[in-house]
Amino acid sequence: MPKADRKSSFPAGPCPYLPDREWWIRTESLPPLSGSTEHYEDLLSAGWRRNGYIVYQNHCPGCSRCIPLRVPSSVQPATKSHRRLGKKNQDLQVIVSEPRVTQEFIDLYLRYQEQRHDDSSLEPEGFENFFCRSGVDTQFMEYRDSRGVLLGLGLVDLFPNSISSVYFVFDPLESRRSLGIYSLYREVELVRKLGKGYLHLGFWVPGSPKMEYKGSLYPHEVLSPRGWIRRERPEDPVPLPGLIGSSFDQSTDEQRQVFGTRDFFL
Repeated sequence: MPKADRKSSFPAGPCPYLPDREWWIRTESLPPLSGSTEHYEDLLSAGWRRNGYIVYQNHCPGCSRCIPLRVPSSVQPATKSHRRLGKKNQDLQVIVSEPRVTQEFIDLYLRYQEQRHDDSSLEPEGFENFFCRSGVDTQFMEYRDSRGVLLGLGLVDLFPNSISSVYFVFDPLESRRSLGIYSLYREVELVRKLGKGYLHLGFWVPGSPKMEYKGSLYPHEVLSPRGWIRRERPEDPVPLPGLIGSSFDQSTDEQRQVFGTRDFFL
């Protein structure tokens, strides 16, 4: 198992999910990740995420609202909203392709960032570092309409037992399609097609409008101090200490061990 080059926990600015909070992250640098696929899949199961060659974990003092969430391949959405979403996007073709840098991809990313995050600056090298360099089996999922126009672009990592949904961008002019949620259905379909067990969706943040969509697929599982806990419906409790109540932000030593164990890096 590869050893980490460095380990740190540091402030990364204002919280991108909730107001009036500071964002801290813990990182591990594991270049190259190639050859350590099963190791990185273990990191996913412990609540870590990837950005390029860096794996990271939100590690904010006094807060535990970033909840790792995964969806089992057995999920079969059959609600009215799911059927409506399918009709809205029945003209789309989803193409799984190798990561590469094109102006078309960059332009879509910039339109999304400008509308969603007020950021429209990106060099081709920055796109390549973020989208194309991983050291694991990373694939694009291109969402194109009947004319071949690119409306969405997903980035997924493929592992022996699961798929990780890394990032998704879409054309803001096509917001009526709800492509962020639609992409989850298509990624679950890919999980089933490839015979994997789970789709990892990263951090779900209840109360954050940006992140609520991740909890829209049922059943799903959330990582708790006791391991992965299954939730069948929205009214099921979220099994983390103090989630509903004033003690929400009091993380326990046991929880910190689950979310921040260093054993994965020995």
